[in-house]
Amino acid sequence: MPADDVPILAVHGVAASPAVWDPLKRLIPQLRALRRPKTGRLEDEIEWLAEYAAGAVFVGMSGGATLGLALAGMGAACHGFVLHEPAAGNLVPDLLSPTAEAFRRGGTTAVGKALYGRRWSVDLLDDHGDVDATTAKEIAMFRSFQPRRRPVGGPRCVVTTGSRSAAPRHHVARELRRLGYETRTIEGSRHFVTYEQPARLAALVREVAGLDAPGHPGIDDGGSGWARFWW
Repeated sequence: MPADDVPILAVHGVAASPAVWDPLKRLIPQLRALRRPKTGRLEDEIEWLAEYAAGAVFVGMSGGATLGLALAGMGAACHGFVLHEPAAGNLVPDLLSPTAEAFRRGGTTAVGKALYGRRWSVDLLDDHGDVDATTAKEIAMFRSFQPRRRPVGGPRCVVTTGSRSAAPRHHVARELRRLGYETRTIEGSRHFVTYEQPARLAALVREVAGLDAPGHPGIDDGGSGWARFWW
């Protein structure tokens, strides 16, 4: 399939909707942001996504990245993956504890602010019915996820971390590198990369899709990214 024809799908996480991808869609017009069913069941979410993801570049942020990591570990027939700050199960077991604590204190609104910071607002939600019940199921689902080693010969899978994100996010990248995943650090970003550094994320997505040549300012490979934080 020619690079220009490769589908690019974007998948949101908890306390979010397809609207979180609007800044990226302005940079990559062919990007399609999916509205997940938010079932709270990992198997159902993966089954639903797999129908769309075959042959596509799967772009995920937060919980969407976690679902992409599940698909990558299963050897899904995607063109490639760009996954910003997924969960990593018992490899970094306390990663989502602050999210769960925020929910206990203030429900979905507190979760959105804790995860995405000041740029998040309730306008980025499109849930109907009992929003907090949905969020509770989502948090439990993502906390139960356990990553698999990247299959040999599988599609390219790049896990990104914001340079300004908290240390546990960088712990995740380190552990996933040990499982065979490529990692990059996006300068100037935290968790809400689509609002904080959309151009840098878009450049990487275009590279993985085969639309641009590798190498972009502000995106470090795993080695240079780790040098700042660990050695």
